Amino acid sequence: MDYFLTPNYVITTTNIGRSVDQTMITPVIATSADMWVRSIMGTEFYQYLLVEYNAQTLNASETILVADYIKPAVAWRTASEVVIDSSIQIRNKGAQKQTGDYSNDADFAQLGYITKNTQQKAMFYENRLSQYLWENRDLFPEFMDPDNKDSSAKKTGCYTQGSNFQSGINFM
Repeated sequence: MDYFLTPNYVITTTNIGRSVDQTMITPVIATSADMWVRSIMGTEFYQYLLVEYNAQTLNASETILVADYIKPAVAWRTASEVVIDSSIQIRNKGAQKQTGDYSNDADFAQLGYITKNTQQKAMFYENRLSQYLWENRDLFPEFMDPDNKDSSAKKTGCYTQGSNFQSGINFM
């Protein structure tokens, strides 16, 4: 099952380099979509859209939602996870720091900065997804369905007085 995008999409749209093994990215895509995007969309709507995406039966509104809002959110959340996963991996001897010929490892301060920067981009796209869903909720009856109870976008209401998106995220 595809979780809205491919490893190549992550590589071409984020700070993840082409030399990163795509087999390292693939499982992170599923986890990122499941942990972060599902909580925004709600389980029922997320599962519905995932089935429609994989069956290639999205309507026009759903296609825009996936292409312009879900894909960037999943890609940047995946990138933020891959930064850590590609630097330190669990092996049979425990946690191991990756090294290579003709390269220097980033120190923990640099790794922390890169991770934070990538996470901030992920949060930006996740907030954008929430806002778009709320502003266009009439286009997505599955999103507004009463059975779709665990959507953070629905729980927060996304708006105060109809104009200011309330993300609760501090980018500083």
